[in-house]
Amino acid sequence: MSIGIPVYNGEKYLRVALDSLLAQTFEDFEIIISDNASTDKTQGICEEYAAKDIRIRYERQATNQGAAANYNRTFELARGELFKWAAHDDACLPTFLEKCVDALDKAGKYTVLAYTTATTIDSDGEAIIPDPYANGDTLRPSSKFAAARVVHTLRYISLANATFGVIRSEHLRRTRLIGPFVASDYVLMIELAMLGRFSRLDERLLLRRKHSEGSRHEANPTLADVEKWFRGNSDRKSVLSPRLKLMLEYYRSVFVADVPTTTKLACASVILPAMAERKLRVAAGKWRRQIRRSTLAP
Repeated sequence: MSIGIPVYNGEKYLRVALDSLLAQTFEDFEIIISDNASTDKTQGICEEYAAKDIRIRYERQATNQGAAANYNRTFELARGELFKWAAHDDACLPTFLEKCVDALDKAGKYTVLAYTTATTIDSDGEAIIPDPYANGDTLRPSSKFAAARVVHTLRYISLANATFGVIRSEHLRRTRLIGPFVASDYVLMIELAMLGRFSRLDERLLLRRKHSEGSRHEANPTLADVEKWFRGNSDRKSVLSPRLKLMLEYYRSVFVADVPTTTKLACASVILPAMAERKLRVAAGKWRRQIRRSTLAP
């Protein structure tokens, strides 16, 4: 099994992430760290850990390639039949890998990904109560029909915790991986859903950190900032709005997918209705919350 850790200026949390992986009860893995030209103490930390554990490989990029390219580089270097991305500022509880690998073994070859639910932690590693993302782990596409799995994914994908699950490498190679645009992890989940089922474990074995330097928080407050985070210093900025770009990438994924033509057509037919339904559901939720607040106001 291979674990890819893409990192840029991760000195504050990287040791916690690495220690949590090295403490796993499932020990048959390699860790590939791709350092996106960090300017802090990240390089020294990576070299320190690589020197004391032969399972860790470290590669440093000469320039910042953007988060998408850095994520993909870790998979390009991977040698395992299974693969997991691990964020440098998150952590896994000790049985995360064991439980996910066991779930994949039991589910069979038509299940392409296994992941667990998550607990949100703060910059100090303390659980945030109430958890602002407690209801974000509802993604479980399990139908035998690819189009139904796509509909389910479009309806319920939220935090993309499944991106940090354990994925069969043979199926991940059939995707476009992470793209240099906003929410490209959502697109990857659609591509994987077309290829097979997901297994969700109802155990909170992943710790996802919410902090000011995170990719979708104060460090990148606008969608333009997030897009730049994905693409790095590349000048290939999209002329489309992020939302329109995302919809077009969903369709592109369907038509380049390594699936039969009939499956492509079925999946393409459900994208727009599923996105419209999701938008209406989100709007209705906001409307209900506004009514509730106005009712409770003194």
